[in-house]
Amino acid sequence: FAGDEHKLQDANKGVIFTSFPDVLHLQLKRFEYDIQRDMMMKINDRYEFPDVFDAAPYLIEDADKSEPWTYQLHGVLVHSGDLNAGHYYAFIKPEKDGWFYKYDDDKVTRATSREVLEDNFGGEYRTPNGYPRAPLQKKAPIIRQNSAYMLVYIRQSKLDKILCSVQKNDIPQHLQQRFEEENALKEARRREQREAHLYMMAKVITDDTFRHYGATDLCTFDSNQEPDEASPRSYRVRRAMTMEEFTNQVADDMGQDPR
Repeated sequence: FAGDEHKLQDANKGVIFTSFPDVLHLQLKRFEYDIQRDMMMKINDRYEFPDVFDAAPYLIEDADKSEPWTYQLHGVLVHSGDLNAGHYYAFIKPEKDGWFYKYDDDKVTRATSREVLEDNFGGEYRTPNGYPRAPLQKKAPIIRQNSAYMLVYIRQSKLDKILCSVQKNDIPQHLQQRFEEENALKEARRREQREAHLYMMAKVITDDTFRHYGATDLCTFDSNQEPDEASPRSYRVRRAMTMEEFTNQVADDMGQDPR
């Protein structure tokens, strides 16, 4: 640094922080502009991120250190593919001492530590012993297309406050209603499966059905198009129902006299 009074002096340049948030989001900048290709590119280089790290060394000396600045990994956002085409999914640890779960569209599965960390470091695929491919090996390295692009860390001293248990009153009313409807639908399907042996499907054709049908046979029995007047009507009938009861049901449905 060249000053007017002291002339050239050695200087240290860097970045230091005054504090960090309780929930820390780290953007890994996997996408950048390539000046040689004149286009945006995805960077798949290997970057190993820790499960736990201490942020205290990156704070100013007079920062409040009454509580530890240790952070625990609770979220990994992943991009698979290249800049022009790809797929996004996430690994989230919703509880303090629980498992990581992989959220991939509407599919949620429990994830291992390797799936969360090693599989999302990027770079080339490792050999079976866990090391990179030797330089003298003839085969070209295979670069991973999936890599983490954002990490979510939570300060360990604040975990109980941030990951508190969710009460029923915390859930919005429209979500509660949706869950109740989904549970009711699932229960109806289970009940239908349990009672399936008690019912059978019966198809009924009338003079009007035959009159509107112009091909061979009486009608198309495989057709399930109820609005089509040339299709038979389908009824889910209890096997214990008598013929008289079934006739009355069909007549009532058609607005006809069962006699």
